[in-house]
Amino acid sequence: MVVAKDQVNGALAASNMELAAQAHGLGVLYSGFFAMAARLSPALRRELGLARGQKAVTALVVGHSAVNYRRTAPKEPADVRFL
Repeated sequence: MVVAKDQVNGALAASNMELAAQAHGLGVLYSGFFAMAARLSPALRRELGLARGQKAVTALVVGHSAVNYRRTAPKEPADVRFL
C-alpha cells in the first residue's frame, strides 16, 4: 500500500517502486481495487492504521511472475547531440 498526503507524490513513489522491483526480477501489479476499498471503507482504514489526511494512493502486489516474456530485439543506439 502506498500512502501519502499528496496523490502525485504517492503515484511517483509507486512508479519508482515498480521500476526497482522489476530491476530485481520481480513482477508488479497495481491493485486499484484494494486502494479504492481503503479510501472508501472506514473500517479498513482503521485496520490499516491510516490517519486522517493520509491517502491510500495505490497498492502494489509484488512477487515472482508466473510468465516470463522475451525481451525485444536490441535497437541501434540513438544519435543524440547536445548543443
